[in-house]
Amino acid sequence: MLVALSGCDVVFQLERVDVAKAACGPYRNVRAVAITGVTEPRQFTISEDEQLAFVFGIDDQLRQRPIALQWNGEAWEPHVDYQQGLEGRDIAGVRLAPFEEIPDTMGSYTGPVQPALNAWVVNTNRHQVARYYWSGTTWTPDAYQIPLFDGDYDTHAGNVIVVRQATNVHRVRHTVIAKLAAEAEAPNQILLHANTLPSYSLLPKPDRTMALNVASIDTVALTDAVLTENQATLVYAGVSGGQSDIYATAQSALREFAPGGLIEGITSSDDEVEPWITATCSKLYFRRIPSGSPNDPGQIYVAE
Repeated sequence: MLVALSGCDVVFQLERVDVAKAACGPYRNVRAVAITGVTEPRQFTISEDEQLAFVFGIDDQLRQRPIALQWNGEAWEPHVDYQQGLEGRDIAGVRLAPFEEIPDTMGSYTGPVQPALNAWVVNTNRHQVARYYWSGTTWTPDAYQIPLFDGDYDTHAGNVIVVRQATNVHRVRHTVIAKLAAEAEAPNQILLHANTLPSYSLLPKPDRTMALNVASIDTVALTDAVLTENQATLVYAGVSGGQSDIYATAQSALREFAPGGLIEGITSSDDEVEPWITATCSKLYFRRIPSGSPNDPGQIYVAE
């Protein structure tokens, strides 16, 4: 009886497809994220306290731009308090960063704690990543984190893990960066970056994701990624066989990330892109696009 109920596929050699176990999930509850006042929302990202979100979409004046959101009890809607300062900057996408003190004029961060984000901005036909903070009235470029630019790639940001030193006001921003190749024959890359104090310029740590990048050259075209707060799990999107899926991988004992497995509960025949996770990966936000319709904006979902 036990064999018949739980082991028949092994005993009778039924055909099945094994999927590598992912480091996040499995997820059982997947639902659409309700967003009003924005047409074709993409790149959903949400703050740690879940009080502020951002999408890149079309507003009620038909402008395509980053749009701050707040929860009204039934849906996310444009947040009137955080709209100023991002228009007219050639911004093609944003990702929220942890709230931090705003910078002073002495090279430190000692002001009031405010929202922050990383945006990718057009620079000589390529995207570069620049940090912005909310000054209290407008989004302002952070002069202490120099924009990250590579003329051979479009540089996009994932999430940021901030590690503070207990004895001073400085902090290290561990930042996930996706580099999308300008030339079709070059492979995309996922890289971890961090600043070395007292500088806030982000520098690559290529050894951490080298195994993932090398293995993906002939298998998965990487697109973007995010990291858990303990920096032990990387969640990334990639295209294989013409279809985009979301994967998760745990770092090895050598602190390296190798290719991961598909995440159970969200994988479908459609395309899943733009992952965003909570600190522990207990929630995963993503956008699902109908298969064969790459220009369709699709729908944003959350999985728990």
